[in-house]
Amino acid sequence: MISFALFVCIAISAGSFAWGYWQAGYDDVSRWIAAFGIIWLASYWRKWKWFPTFALGLSLLLAAIGVWFEFHPGWIFSGVAFALIAWDLSEYREKLKFMPRREDVRGRTRRRILRISILLLMGLAFVSLIIFWAGRFTNDWGLFLLIIILIGCLQAIVWVNG
Repeated sequence: MISFALFVCIAISAGSFAWGYWQAGYDDVSRWIAAFGIIWLASYWRKWKWFPTFALGLSLLLAAIGVWFEFHPGWIFSGVAFALIAWDLSEYREKLKFMPRREDVRGRTRRRILRISILLLMGLAFVSLIIFWAGRFTNDWGLFLLIIILIGCLQAIVWVNG
């Protein structure tokens, strides 16, 4: 469960940054960001414990640059929010290794992902309202929100059946 959520967060974070930079006209940078996302995914399987912190730092730098140059705020927020969640989930995954067997690890993981999901949806809704109010709401941002909602519904269905 945590591996799937971590994979999705990393992919969405790198994809959001890459899309935001590509829309701003930085094609080469967006390719490097996509490559970095692939390396970040590979680091999960290689068990590089230091990499999520490095990736979060780079994500914050990408977000700061995106805000400075006034890129689409939705893609920047989405990229950094999902990077923060990926970092949190990777740290939580390491913490789970030291929990005693008597703990309800599956239940704790579900509750943690649920809390993070609710917080993220509230953040995306707030940013979407700001984007709409500023007149910068685009079709691709609407499609992105629809995909995020579908992933959330899929997650809920899996939890009910599992």
